[in-house]
Amino acid sequence: MARPLSTWLTQSILAAALTLAQPARAEITFAYAADSPLGSLFAARLTGEITAADLHALQGQMETAALAGRRQMQLNSAGGDVDAALAIGRLMRSLEFDSMVLPRGQCDSACVFVLAAGIDKVVEGTVGIHRPYFSRIAVAEVGAALQGVKADVEAYLAEMNIPTRLVEDMFSTDPAEMRVLTEAELGAYRLNSQDYVVREERAQRMADDHGLSREAYEAFRQDMNYRCRIFTGQPEPLKACVREVAARHGISL
Repeated sequence: MARPLSTWLTQSILAAALTLAQPARAEITFAYAADSPLGSLFAARLTGEITAADLHALQGQMETAALAGRRQMQLNSAGGDVDAALAIGRLMRSLEFDSMVLPRGQCDSACVFVLAAGIDKVVEGTVGIHRPYFSRIAVAEVGAALQGVKADVEAYLAEMNIPTRLVEDMFSTDPAEMRVLTEAELGAYRLNSQDYVVREERAQRMADDHGLSREAYEAFRQDMNYRCRIFTGQPEPLKACVREVAARHGISL
């Protein structure tokens, strides 16, 4: 599935920003760039085990994140606490974070819930799913506890506009048998594309702002993707191409 041009533009800039001075051994780190070529950007990088500490750290950065025009969560995690992952995802969605699995990185188990929260979702590494399990629990409580977690996860994925059939495949996979998702499966679960509800909202808003019908606006987008894709990773030529295509369609940017 083609990535939105906005995702291509910001991905490398955000990644570069986050490589600047970072605390050693941190599980979640942050970077803020006020004057990148694309305006203000905020990036968080979540690595290692997902815990409540990561949630608290992100909560402490929300005011800074709110100042940025674009926000991205970068992931390389084998999973961790499901409740923490769901809470992190909801924080991300409240400020419309994008999400990205880093090149050569992984996003397994509970990490998938964080990935799902992104508006624009990019997968450069691997994504794996399996059924959640409990570190300590009485045998008699396992059934009810699993059903409770399943209900929570279904509600969460519905909030994120992710097909809830992901839940069935997740809960059907034994924890000892990680299921690494194929590109086709990532697409079917909408884990490597833009949130379709947000996309429709933004598309309609852009069409309205420029006095275009949706048909005319979609024709512009198709032309832009076709002609400007070759400039991926080249911000200035890409912006020039987008302006040229927009002018051809009578759109002033």
